[in-house]
Amino acid sequence: MNYIFDTYSCADLEVIKWQLKSNEVFPGGIVERCDFGFPRIILLSPGDNSVTSGGFRGESISNVIWLTCPYLNERIHALESDRNISRIADFINQDNHLYSVMQNAHAHFYFLRKFVYEELLSVPISDRWNELFMTGIGGIRQTAFIKCLHLHFSHFRMCRYNIVGLITFYLLHQKINCDEGMCNNAK
Repeated sequence: MNYIFDTYSCADLEVIKWQLKSNEVFPGGIVERCDFGFPRIILLSPGDNSVTSGGFRGESISNVIWLTCPYLNERIHALESDRNISRIADFINQDNHLYSVMQNAHAHFYFLRKFVYEELLSVPISDRWNELFMTGIGGIRQTAFIKCLHLHFSHFRMCRYNIVGLITFYLLHQKINCDEGMCNNAK
């Protein structure tokens, strides 16, 4: 699998910190930008400089990509608050074809994790972290369940097999850019 991620600048990093309201941000690259040119989805770097973790941040592998856009985060949170996670899961699990397609999305996510870990850390997966890699999107152990629409939407932008992300995209009425360029406030 060949994945291409944009590099990020110091200005991008400042925007991402503003978007996430955190200085603890470890991007590995930009997956997608909005129409205003701001980071929308980032790749999380599995590495850090911590002596205690051995230079590896496990939580960045279970999620590996992160939706940073405050506009989309708010809108998708509203979808989750309206119990769409369980509705979408029920819809997919009642259709063998959709369930099968979602299994392909989970497989894609597995290989994405593996690629990110091996490419960004330049080491093979150790037995210590193998269990983490053997989970579904978002680290779920039972792939019939959905953990987070934000992550599924982000993954859908990379992998069209992610039916959960596709449904989320349509629940957003395909409007994924804010009108005012709200991330201009980060400058």
